[in-house]
Amino acid sequence: MELDTARAAGAIKGAGGGTAGAAAVLVRHLRALTSSIASADLQVEGWLSPRDLAEVLRTAFDPHSARMLAERRASAVAAAVRGLESGGAPGVSTAHAGPVAAEATRTSYVHDGAVSVTYWVADWPRNKVFSTALAPLLAEGAHRRAFSMHIQPLAPRAAERDVMRERTSRHVAVSMRNKTGQIVPEHEKAALQRAEAQDAEWAAGHGLVRYTAYVTVTVTDPADLEDACAALEADASGAYIDVHRMYWAQDLGFAVSALPVGMGLPKKRW
Repeated sequence: MELDTARAAGAIKGAGGGTAGAAAVLVRHLRALTSSIASADLQVEGWLSPRDLAEVLRTAFDPHSARMLAERRASAVAAAVRGLESGGAPGVSTAHAGPVAAEATRTSYVHDGAVSVTYWVADWPRNKVFSTALAPLLAEGAHRRAFSMHIQPLAPRAAERDVMRERTSRHVAVSMRNKTGQIVPEHEKAALQRAEAQDAEWAAGHGLVRYTAYVTVTVTDPADLEDACAALEADASGAYIDVHRMYWAQDLGFAVSALPVGMGLPKKRW
């Protein structure tokens, strides 16, 4: 979850201001989100501590460290159950969360003992799909994958402006074809119907969001990279999801997809 300090300036000031106020507002939103998630029959086990979050980052950059860190955590838990002192605390120090070495190339991102390639979802299925539509991308395979969906709620005024802009542009396009005696393509009719339905939903009180998704595939052997990418592309194609490789932006793609660091959507479209 990400907090925009500019939009939440009033709430942050009311909570005391500064970093402490921003943290208090963020915790308040997280608690509200936890309650909403619970109403959807999903259970939140707990929030990650600084060492737990550092462990997630560490294993994302260096998959080889996952086994060692898991054994350390298991030993610490077992020692705590027996009332004994463990040899080390679970998790990783925040100073060691980042990569030892990393290099971004045109088509991939090399980090510690692994290589990753990130794709962004350029288009979603146009027809109705089942709730398991993302299963092919989320399924466990021979290589590790990370899927991240970013959702940004729009402010009421911005949402209303975008809805009306979309509906007006679609209506004008259809009207111009009708006036000139041209046949209106079915895709333009469908786009106008979607814009009208979105306007009706907005009037009924529904919110509007911007969203996108990223998928990262990671291998520890560079020779397996292209096979892993081909498998990911095939799974996405089978689910009618169009994914594009993020050329010249693999380091940024890895950060927003595989790392829980709170990086959201850009302010404007590129």
